[in-house]
Amino acid sequence: MLKRLPIALVALVMFALVAGVPVSATYNGAYYVVAPGISRGATVFIGEQGLDVTAAMAALPGTGTKIGWWASAADVTNTPYSQVYDFGSTGMTSFTVGDTFVGYTGNWYKLDVTGASVGSVFNVQDPTLSVNIWDFSQSADVTGKSVPQGDLLGFKISTKIGTSQMAYFSRYQQ
Repeated sequence: MLKRLPIALVALVMFALVAGVPVSATYNGAYYVVAPGISRGATVFIGEQGLDVTAAMAALPGTGTKIGWWASAADVTNTPYSQVYDFGSTGMTSFTVGDTFVGYTGNWYKLDVTGASVGSVFNVQDPTLSVNIWDFSQSADVTGKSVPQGDLLGFKISTKIGTSQMAYFSRYQQ
């Protein structure tokens, strides 16, 4: 048990540093703001807040404020949308990818006044995070497994945004 405690504590600290404190973010009193300007075709993640989608919407023709979602196999030009979201008059400058988008990942399209697609605005994805134990001596994932004493262990943190391997930790000696 004592051998695993330092690894667990270091994992907790690394997780807090990676997930809890964005490096290039500003705090607005409610949440961190990281690159809020969204371009047409960008990927956004469920749970993101304070996004400005004005440029993405303006890149497509028309003055509509609604976006729609079609299932991946649906014909966007000939079938009605399955889900709709209306930004209203001011919602484009501080948009939250909220509950409306859960279960509706993929491309969202700007709608004209008839409800037809004008073009893809952005791609919504579910965020993911996983933390695994990596054995640098064996070059293998050893999460949930036993390892020989003296092996160099680290953490592999994976998200939909990217993967990083932390090689900071040295061998634990008794």
